[in-house]
Amino acid sequence: ATSYDVYYDNLTTPIANVKSSQWTISPQAVGGTHQWEVVAKNAYGTTAGPTWSFNVAALPAPNVATGASPPNHAIISVKPITLSWAPSANATSYDIYAGGQFYATVTTNSFGPISPIDGVHTWSIVSKNADGSTPGPTWSFTMDTTAPTASLDANQSPASGSGAFDFTVTYADATSGLNTSTFDSSDITVTGPNSFSANASFVSAAGNVVTYAITAPGGAWNLSDNGTYTVNVNANEVKDNAGNPVAAASVGTFDASAAYAYLAGDTLHIGYLPADRILGLSKFA
Repeated sequence: ATSYDVYYDNLTTPIANVKSSQWTISPQAVGGTHQWEVVAKNAYGTTAGPTWSFNVAALPAPNVATGASPPNHAIISVKPITLSWAPSANATSYDIYAGGQFYATVTTNSFGPISPIDGVHTWSIVSKNADGSTPGPTWSFTMDTTAPTASLDANQSPASGSGAFDFTVTYADATSGLNTSTFDSSDITVTGPNSFSANASFVSAAGNVVTYAITAPGGAWNLSDNGTYTVNVNANEVKDNAGNPVAAASVGTFDASAAYAYLAGDTLHIGYLPADRILGLSKFA
């Protein structure tokens, strides 16, 4: 013989032709009875051998996959990531499902690195061997690499004579949501005329809408405070649930335009400008 046709279970069509007198079953033989035979060949003809059989003990069903990494419901801000799980007893391979759809088959208990897009992702593992498979639970994680945003709510201005000005800033995060525990009195700095610069005090939060207060530069909003003020978010203060911070930036402005005269209770207040500003205006009289 110069070669051999190997028949395995299907005794009509050869599964392999080999030159040596051996053939390795691949993939692994499943449990049960198997038949096989060999046909010896050379240039002058073929000679079929007898049909043989052997039995394979069935493997136990694989254990359910456990120990997901990233953990179930994790929020992740850095990629790429690698999916992994604890080895399942009696498993020789694993099918990975993503979003309920088959994704890949691996022979180790990990897969990656991968770079998922931002959003919620579900995945599961089916542990397998030659004789069976065992589906595992569905796990999920949220990928969020995008920083939240902030904007100053429009049409806000201090009232004449008031000692402080309350204003609202709206934060937004489309994926993991805002971490409301990061709202505090270090979030905002307000700058304005006459080199004014002060941190705004945290007052309250209603969801992602946060109220802050800024004290009037001279104790009460009056003519000398008039002008445009800029509201700035400070770096690394307000964060989303993935730990991404709102970038340091100006998020809007408000105008102080105190009236020349106003009532506070029964008291009439008449505003005036500081002497240096009066002298400056006199040039244009």
